[in-house]
Amino acid sequence: MRAALLNVLKSVASVWLLFLIVMSVFSILNIDFTITDVIYRFQGNAWTWKVALITQDVLHTGGKWLSLAMGLVTLLLLILSTVVTRFKAYRMPLLYLFSATLLSTLLVATLKQLVNMECPWDLVRYGGERDFIGLLNTRPSSMPHPPAFPPGMPAQAIRG
Repeated sequence: MRAALLNVLKSVASVWLLFLIVMSVFSILNIDFTITDVIYRFQGNAWTWKVALITQDVLHTGGKWLSLAMGLVTLLLLILSTVVTRFKAYRMPLLYLFSATLLSTLLVATLKQLVNMECPWDLVRYGGERDFIGLLNTRPSSMPHPPAFPPGMPAQAIRG
């Protein structure tokens, strides 16, 4: 039992270490700005897709409702697995899926409140009015808290 727990902890630590390494490389090489620059230039140095049908209605609003519907279906199937014998074998996988979805949603919602990052279109670099403040930099108290990044698509299903 102890060896199994140690293996799980090693796996979790390895994933976090890999995540930190990847994020450090992104930060050092400014990969996020490079990708954003390409997207911005592709739209003619404007954010024309910001309110487009595909991005606003289909991906944003539709994604929110799809996420909510899938969570409710998972919860319904989990409840049914306690009553319907045929679904009993799926109870643990459904519990795992529902728990993982709920925890990831809550984590994203919490991070959104704790992390002060502007949307790309708010930055001076991309025609906005705000300077870029790095994730670990001190934010001036005169700057308002931006509610935009990280994207909260998974969290929106719960928060509505």
